[in-house]
Amino acid sequence: AHQIFVDGCFNADPHPGNILAQCSDGPATGQREAKAVLLDFGLAKTLGESERIGFAKIVYAAQHSDYQFLLEGFEQIGLVLNRENPMRDMQGIQLLMSDTQAASSSRALYRRYGDAARLRRKARKQVQKANNGKQKTLERKNPVDAWPGSLMFFFRTTGLLRGLCSTLDVEQKYLSIMAGKAERALKERFPEVVATPPPLFYASHSDDNGSGV
Repeated sequence: AHQIFVDGCFNADPHPGNILAQCSDGPATGQREAKAVLLDFGLAKTLGESERIGFAKIVYAAQHSDYQFLLEGFEQIGLVLNRENPMRDMQGIQLLMSDTQAASSSRALYRRYGDAARLRRKARKQVQKANNGKQKTLERKNPVDAWPGSLMFFFRTTGLLRGLCSTLDVEQKYLSIMAGKAERALKERFPEVVATPPPLFYASHSDDNGSGV
């Protein structure tokens, strides 16, 4: 988290073979302490300033359900979508960075998410069939117009770390840990903005009076 959001340069290959534990006696207590050691920076990613802040906004947004920061973050890292569904985008990011669980629990979680996605596809096909295929806007297509390479490194790193936690049956507040460093990066750059409470709801459309619904 510190490497990504504060340093802007991170090891994108944190698989178990590249992580060691350096143990020593604590200087104050004399008890054994362990420090993580990352090996092999052959696969590393350096983020530009805009990308670094963009990723920080996305993770901060997921922690606080801040849709404005989510969309700003997408734009800053170069992610271009051809649809407007920030609520589903938020759900996807929050799922990706949800608390780590044991392997069996993780499989059940992603199975439920997959089942929900299949139900949505089935409902979409039923609507298309009812309209005799005339509503082309309902046809499924790739929602991404531009996919930045840095996002692939970010997803890879997240997947490896979460997979390691699941394999070891370690439960961690993954999003909270990442969001702590993301918030630090944003406070250093935009202290007055981050201090403002985020919006609770996304105004998806307006009624006749102009109020958000």
